[in-house]
Amino acid sequence: MKQRYKLFRRGNGVFYSLDTERNKQTSLATKDFQDAQRLVHAKNEACRQPAINLQIARAYLTASDPQIATRKWQFVIDETAKLKQGPTRERWERAKKDRSFDTIRELPVLETP
Repeated sequence: MKQRYKLFRRGNGVFYSLDTERNKQTSLATKDFQDAQRLVHAKNEACRQPAINLQIARAYLTASDPQIATRKWQFVIDETAKLKQGPTRERWERAKKDRSFDTIRELPVLETP
């Protein structure tokens, strides 16, 4: 099977991936060959088996934050608002009360389609 993404390195030592379908180059933001290989391999694997991508993402999220499986969207909204300042925070505080979020507030983050 033909690989969609190919790996190459520019003169500055940074590795890039080339999307052979779109002819688009994207920086991998690394000068480490093994890291670059892993990233390109992950991109190609995602193209080959798109159905498993969500399960892999959930596994990575659970490994980095064990509580993610129980977190609700209300927690995400509250924590995001805490990071804001000034008028932006005021908008977030108003938005938190908006009824349009009621449909997702109590849904677990990982189970949201």
